[in-house]
Amino acid sequence: MAAADTAHQPLIIATMAPVLAGALLDCYPSNLTEQDLAGDRALPGTLKGAVAFIHHRATDISVNDVAAAVHLTPRAVQYLFRRQLDTTPTEYMRRVRLHRAHQDLLAGDRSSATVTEIAQRWGFAHTGRFAVLYRQKYGQSPHATLMQ
Repeated sequence: MAAADTAHQPLIIATMAPVLAGALLDCYPSNLTEQDLAGDRALPGTLKGAVAFIHHRATDISVNDVAAAVHLTPRAVQYLFRRQLDTTPTEYMRRVRLHRAHQDLLAGDRSSATVTEIAQRWGFAHTGRFAVLYRQKYGQSPHATLMQ
């Protein structure tokens, strides 16, 4: 990689570009939010509507609610999310709620806010499961984030 002629080798560049991009994304957290998907011109309008609905409501909604909001069947919504975003609507909703909980933990007052209260506010009834999901996504416990 350090050799000067490496930049002129298309096979090496094509192979290393995704590896480098992945490493950078792992090292530097993105400030791109899921909300930004609603403005993506390449996505179908129905999916943009579903994403916007999820971001607007965030908690206490189901796939049926999303489907009703965009005038599709629940199965069609599931297919749309899988095909366009490679995820399920339920997983997408969970990521949005986890992101909102993360924001609240970062902004929380250590003296009055609790992890349990924030987790429950965003629809995570089981604090232990919330902590596992949070650690997988953000690399530290929700309590550590709150104490920062």
